[in-house]
Amino acid sequence: MEFSDTYKHSGHCVFSPDARFLAVAVDYRLVIRDVASLKVMQLYSCLDKISYVEWAPDSEYVLCGLFKKAMVQAWSVSQPEWTCKIDDGSVGISHARWSPDSRHILTTADFQLRLTVWSLVSTACVHVPWPKHASRAVSFTKDGMYAAIATRRDCKDYINLLSCRGWEAMGTFGADTVDLADLEWSPTDSNIAVWDSPLEYKVLVYSPDGRCLFRYSAYDNALGLKTVAWSPCGQFLGCGSYDQVVRALNHLTFKPVAEFSHPFAVKGPSNAVVFKEIEEAWNADMQPMFMNGTSVPGDMTRMRGTTLFLMMILPCLLDESLPLTFCHCREVSNWRLRLIEFLLEARSCVSAGAIHLQGRFVGTSLVQ
Repeated sequence: MEFSDTYKHSGHCVFSPDARFLAVAVDYRLVIRDVASLKVMQLYSCLDKISYVEWAPDSEYVLCGLFKKAMVQAWSVSQPEWTCKIDDGSVGISHARWSPDSRHILTTADFQLRLTVWSLVSTACVHVPWPKHASRAVSFTKDGMYAAIATRRDCKDYINLLSCRGWEAMGTFGADTVDLADLEWSPTDSNIAVWDSPLEYKVLVYSPDGRCLFRYSAYDNALGLKTVAWSPCGQFLGCGSYDQVVRALNHLTFKPVAEFSHPFAVKGPSNAVVFKEIEEAWNADMQPMFMNGTSVPGDMTRMRGTTLFLMMILPCLLDESLPLTFCHCREVSNWRLRLIEFLLEARSCVSAGAIHLQGRFVGTSLVQ
């Protein structure tokens, strides 16, 4: 396993969808690096400190949210001379996102006054008044043809369907929610899952024509849902709630087919392997110990400049003294890569992390 040098950053480190580039924000500068060599490919200067970074789905463009100045700047990786600046004036900008075709940018104004769709081709814009949330409650179909946007007016939640070709409204219907938290298209693009705020356990499934197909509530008079997600195949809908239980609903009957408890402490045997780096390392090939967990041979000599990893027993905490680090996983087998993913997702001191989509690199940011 090889480690790169450390690089300055201000909290944003995003891999491109095609896994070729890495965008790193350093105050008001955006640095585009080649993933394989970490060589600087492009360097852009924004008008203010970068608050948000997002790649376009085609990896051709990248946007920077300058929310303090109510601006969004977009850049092209292949055409450095091309640039785009979106200024929404006095209404402000609280969030920005790409459309699936990578040729439109959606911005949400402060206080959810409106959602605006900006075209990078024709410079035209379309407004959707009163979006429910700034960064949530907007979902696109898998083919990128339609968008579902939750809005709220007259103290009632609505779902607006828009065609992504011309961004014209296809229809609007009311949602039977008290305070809609989020929505998501199914992977088959046939249904829309809608769920209520944590104050109430309620999941609703609507057809695109506005019919409520199913509703589900596991219990009443307690904190409800934390998160809801479709399975990649679209046959199950997972519901995680505040009772620390994940319920998997069948996509035909929308009744629970399985329940998984999630205790605060993981007990019992685990097949996850965690290694701890010690200060005084051994000068030897650690491949036998890594693969079979055997102890260190007695003929090893100690020497500075090398690294030794010792197996640890869960639960454990990671060292929080390291800055942003990129880990080269060229010689790491699949089981070690799963270990890295486990560490990034564990309850540890990792404050942010990103995994290269082809499984070759890992970027982490640890709390100082």
